[in-house]
Amino acid sequence: MFSSPCRQGLMAFVSLCIIPGLCAEKSEPVAYARFVPERKDDFAFENDKVAFRIYGPALKDSAENSGIDCWLKRVDYPIIDKWYSENAMGKSYHKDHGEGYDPYKVGSSLGCGGLALWIDGKLVQSNVFQGYRIKENGPSRVVFEIDYAWEDIEGDFTETRRFTLALGSQLFKAESKIFSHGEPTPAKVAIGIATDGGQAMVSSKSTQNSVWISAWQSIHDAHLGTGAILDKESYASTQIIDSDKSDRSHIALIADTDSEGRIVYHAGFAWSKAGEIVNLENWIQYLNTYSEK
Repeated sequence: MFSSPCRQGLMAFVSLCIIPGLCAEKSEPVAYARFVPERKDDFAFENDKVAFRIYGPALKDSAENSGIDCWLKRVDYPIIDKWYSENAMGKSYHKDHGEGYDPYKVGSSLGCGGLALWIDGKLVQSNVFQGYRIKENGPSRVVFEIDYAWEDIEGDFTETRRFTLALGSQLFKAESKIFSHGEPTPAKVAIGIATDGGQAMVSSKSTQNSVWISAWQSIHDAHLGTGAILDKESYASTQIIDSDKSDRSHIALIADTDSEGRIVYHAGFAWSKAGEIVNLENWIQYLNTYSEK
């Protein structure tokens, strides 16, 4: 099930960077993804609106796990390669130098749209990803699969999740399949977004065919909206999870996979400094419109 992330990631990076102009400081809007072995096995992906990071094998013994990080960008051209390269030379991507930055704290949380098993009323998260496969890498969308595994719980659970991020969208699509002892299995899961230690303004809404959750939080001198959407057929309940640990507070959609362990959802974010979705009203309208589609 698992692939060699280092070899595949380097090949994907090399094949993209030989295309004239793609690795320039500025280029045309494009959807892009790659494995980042030079930064502790990150896997990063972006489009013209948003960028995300997933943590990889080098961090398996750290606090990070399968949570999804948000990279806040306000330019439509690719920034992943540029920011990683500049960060390695001492220009931190945790500071905004005009294109955006990474101020979002994931820690051990689900971050923005991570998935966990829901067992006895508690989040049970998998560790960092163990393998990946890039299926499509731009220019209009990226499609890739990520393999996760749970440790120290009965059932030998694993997950394969296919991500799709298209140009123009604030949200990615996630198609997950859960396995036990290598066989597809139905499961109850939680799809969550962190709530900034419970400080974020949370909301949820049930539409005709789907349910969405949202967290709206202050982040330095701006605001960040995160959210997740699930179809009603899978939906079980919405849970507010409070904790005295800052990265363990969430709002989550509790859901049932189908009999083959499959579930589909959408998740993502909007940063007010990007200039398009600038307040909570805008963000809720975006989630409503997306849900209707």
